Amino acid sequence: MRLTLLLGWIVVTFAAARAEAQAPEIPGAVTGMGVASLKRAPDIMRVQVQISGDGKTLKEALAKLAARREACKKKLIGLGVKEEAVTFDDPKIDATDPRQQMEQMMRMQMRGGRRAAPATSPAGAAAHVAVGAIVKAEWPLSAKGGEELLIAAQDLQERVKAADLADTKTSSLEEQEAREESAGLDGNEQAPPPGQPVFLYVAKVSEEQRAKVLADAFKKAKANAADLAKAAGAELGALKQLQSQATPDAEQYQMMQYARYNPYMYAQAQNADSTEEAVSPVAGPVTLRLTVSASFGIWTRKSGR
Repeated sequence: MRLTLLLGWIVVTFAAARAEAQAPEIPGAVTGMGVASLKRAPDIMRVQVQISGDGKTLKEALAKLAARREACKKKLIGLGVKEEAVTFDDPKIDATDPRQQMEQMMRMQMRGGRRAAPATSPAGAAAHVAVGAIVKAEWPLSAKGGEELLIAAQDLQERVKAADLADTKTSSLEEQEAREESAGLDGNEQAPPPGQPVFLYVAKVSEEQRAKVLADAFKKAKANAADLAKAAGAELGALKQLQSQATPDAEQYQMMQYARYNPYMYAQAQNADSTEEAVSPVAGPVTLRLTVSASFGIWTRKSGR
C-alpha cells in the first residue's frame, strides 16, 4: 500500500514538472541589457596624421604627397618607430579642402542649387587639386600608469609635434591658406586641423579577456530580463535573440565626435567600436566596454497548479 502511494506521488510530481516545463510561451519577448568592461593600462601609443599634397593637376598633387610620405617615414624611424610599425592609407581626393568646398558652393548657387562639374582650365586639368592620406605609427609603452605614463607620453608627443610629420612648415601658400580657412568653414573648434597629429593610447585585448567581458555582460542582461519578466508576473522562456556591441566610454565618444568633422580621422576613430583593442585619446587607463542585448520568450504558470 505504501509502495503504491509512493509510486503514485512520483508519477504525479513528474507529470506536473513535465507540464510546467512544456508550458506554452506568451507571444512576444522580454529584452534585458547588460554592460561589462575591462580596464587596463595601455601598451601602445599610436599617432596618426593627415599628410597632403596639392597642385594644378592630380599627377602633380600625388607626386608631392609621395615625397612627403617618404619624408614622414624617415622622421618616424628617426623617432624610434620600427619600419614595419609605419603604415600609410591609400591617397584620396581631399574633400575637406575648404577652397574646393567654397568653389563648389558658389557654383551650386550660380546654377540654382544644382551640383556642377568642377571648374577646369582650357587644357582640361583641374584648377586646383588636393590629395591626402593618413599615416599611422605605433610606439610600445613600457610605463604602466600614473606619473610614469604621463611623463613618457608627454615627452613622446612633444618630439612628434616638433618633427612636423606633415611638413606644414614647407607647405605651399595655397595649402597654408586652406588650413587657415578650414576652421572657419566647419566651425568646429575641437576638430584637429589637417597636419596636426592625433595621439591614441591602445591596449590589445585577448580572446580570453573579451570572452570574460561578454560572459559578464550576458549574465547581467539575463538577470535584467528576469527582473522585467517577474514584474509582469511571468518567467523567462528560451533565448530568442542575442546581440553585442562595443560602446564607447566618455573619452572615446568625445574622440568620435570631433573626428566626424574630418573624414580621414573619422575612419580611424571607428576603432572605438573594435572589440580587439581598447582605445582612448587620453594618456591613462583604457577601457573596453561591451553591451549585450538578450531577448527571451516568457511564459506563465497555468491557473490551478
